[in-house]
Amino acid sequence: MKHNTRLVLLVLGAVLLLSSCTPPQGTDTTTRSGSSTTSSAPVEPLQTTPAADTSTSSATTTQPPATSGGSIAVDDRTWKIGSTFFAQNQLALDQIFVYDDETLLFFASRQNLDGTISEQSVVCVYSLSTDRFSTQRFELGTVAIYPETVHDDGTVSIVTMDSESYEFNGILFFNPGQMSAEQLPLPQRDDLVSLSISPDRRYYALTTYTGVVVTDASLSTEYLSVGLHEDGGAQLVPAVTAWSKNSAYLSLRFSDTEDVYYPALADVTQGTVRFLTDLARQEAHLVGDRLFCHQWYPYLPCGFAQVDGTGFLPIPFEEPALASAEISQLAVSREGSFVAVTYLTQENEVPVSCDALIADAASGKTVRLLSFSDFDTGLYSFETIAFTPDQRTAIMTTSSTMTRPKEVYVLDFGR
Repeated sequence: MKHNTRLVLLVLGAVLLLSSCTPPQGTDTTTRSGSSTTSSAPVEPLQTTPAADTSTSSATTTQPPATSGGSIAVDDRTWKIGSTFFAQNQLALDQIFVYDDETLLFFASRQNLDGTISEQSVVCVYSLSTDRFSTQRFELGTVAIYPETVHDDGTVSIVTMDSESYEFNGILFFNPGQMSAEQLPLPQRDDLVSLSISPDRRYYALTTYTGVVVTDASLSTEYLSVGLHEDGGAQLVPAVTAWSKNSAYLSLRFSDTEDVYYPALADVTQGTVRFLTDLARQEAHLVGDRLFCHQWYPYLPCGFAQVDGTGFLPIPFEEPALASAEISQLAVSREGSFVAVTYLTQENEVPVSCDALIADAASGKTVRLLSFSDFDTGLYSFETIAFTPDQRTAIMTTSSTMTRPKEVYVLDFGR
């Protein structure tokens, strides 16, 4: 009996040893270069850094090995960031923000044990050059507004809200390099709809039910107020579209429930607003020292104008499909040199592909065109698209479907 017991224990020990050397299931094994890799070591869990109640919170000093992004090559200049990272850490991707030429911020929600998605979010830092996620992630709470810009001090602002009342309750100025955040309270306003913070963090543009108000951080000092505007019997509501780099100007759009009527440009330092009625039926965003303009419907990039609304120059796209395409997303690079468009191509009213086009903004010539025609597991639909600051790379995310989560594509198109 003793010998049999010993034999059973030896067999069990061997089984446990073999199982500890088995690679984790579901791991992407195709790397960006197309080669196959297998790791015999389990992936180290990420370190979680909570947003503390104090004014500043920072990451822990524990430094386990970094986690691979598991990128998969699509072609020689395009790759997809793998989903293994999120699956292994019980996360669901919500949003991506391009921080700089090298760094992406991945905002994700926790997955509960029953497979449902929690309202608690974290941010993970990803390196494009190494295809690796940071060994640490930062706890955010419930996110109301994701970052819009990188502030002058290197932080990004994240507005949080109460998970039960859904009221805005604070702002995190997150520093990806330090994995820390300055946490500030957000004074309560019953009419607050949205918030946009200037690059220098001096001005807060509050979109309310009755207009746009620009204040200081305490919301007590008012620099600019833009109310509802009457036009031909229509009640037009202003909304913020973009800040200028120097934080002095703010572009707005005026619209009703059906259409955009025209943009406007506000001088925050002077407290004045100029209505750009020459750009009728267009939305305008400040890009460098110009306005990037596009139609609201049909959704199509139009061109560039001077900040006073004059000198409009259309973009002469050479791609004929854009004339009748159903555009889902568009973006312009930081200096206005390139424009990215994602659109659905149809034949006889049947979708055949979802395409991503990058064009030279001055000539309209196509720089990159990527087509997705795999509809076996759900039609691709692009949710976001953005450029890196150096205008060499575009980052795209797809919408999730019933059979697959959101996917992230990186297009390297050079200059």
